[in-house]
Amino acid sequence: MNTEIAGLDITKGLRRYGNKKDDYLDVLRLFASGVSSMLSEIETFNKEKLSDYRIRTHGIKGACQDIYAEQTGKEASDLEEAAKAGDIGYITRHNPAFLVSIKKLIADIEDMLGNQSKGGLEL
Repeated sequence: MNTEIAGLDITKGLRRYGNKKDDYLDVLRLFASGVSSMLSEIETFNKEKLSDYRIRTHGIKGACQDIYAEQTGKEASDLEEAAKAGDIGYITRHNPAFLVSIKKLIADIEDMLGNQSKGGLEL
């Protein structure tokens, strides 16, 4: 395999989908578009929106686990738990770094998918 993305275990992801490259790439496409659409909803939050924030971070956590982006999934899980506990301070401190992390993961996946569509990707 000559493709690596920091924080994404492509080998495990491929194995999960029966080593079917096209299936795994489809899942990565869905991840990138689906999670991107949720980010604007967690960029700003307040006490009244904690339930929505919790739901979004829960969804992001599951999506990360599905593609084996384990560290980013753990960060989403920690933020979800903070939202459940009403810990605005934790969210305020950790959400900005999480957004940077998840946006980088999405950008790296999109770059990889772009290379794949040009025939330059071999998994």
